[in-house]
Amino acid sequence: MSQDGKTKIYYLPRWIKNRPIKFLENHTLPDAVGIIEKYLIIQNMTYFSGNQVRSAKAMGISEGTLRYKLKKYKLSRKCF
Repeated sequence: MSQDGKTKIYYLPRWIKNRPIKFLENHTLPDAVGIIEKYLIIQNMTYFSGNQVRSAKAMGISEGTLRYKLKKYKLSRKCF
């Protein structure tokens, strides 16, 4: 997470950043998007200490969308 709250490519896991095409070969598009999306949600929620309002704003999504995705990926805000 950068100082402005935006996630930059630098902050993606090395295994995705170094070999993105190789990563995608083993997953369907929805699965690949889900893995990256979950990772970015975890990073943002950790950075903002579980604050959903700030995390959602930094990711450019609504609070409702973030709550939906937390439930979808079985993530509890208490974990952050």
